[in-house]
Amino acid sequence: MSAWITCPQLQPGEHTLFRALANTFSGGWRALGGWVTVTDRRLLFSPHRVDALTGGRPISIDRTAIRRVTVNRPGLHAARQHGPAGLVRRHVEVQHGDGSSFFLVTRPGELLQVLQEPIPR
Repeated sequence: MSAWITCPQLQPGEHTLFRALANTFSGGWRALGGWVTVTDRRLLFSPHRVDALTGGRPISIDRTAIRRVTVNRPGLHAARQHGPAGLVRRHVEVQHGDGSSFFLVTRPGELLQVLQEPIPR
């Protein structure tokens, strides 16, 4: 990773399948910057150090809890939910057992694809 963003703690035998710089949202409009990582077991978000120091929390979603993944178009609806970035960038919505999480990534199609692939056993 980097000195700016902490590495997610992987479990023994867990393997990384995808990683990209990303933003997610906390409490509505608060954007958190960091890395989104997909492993063979989990979807992880690691906030960069400044966001972590100001209350930004890591996210860990078990892949078996993911119900649906979609790439949503930019526009006014997205901007109302996530602030100005929603006007111009597509975002990935991950519906899971605890609700929905949203991620702005540079390669949303790749994130969608890896999350839709069968979970390796």
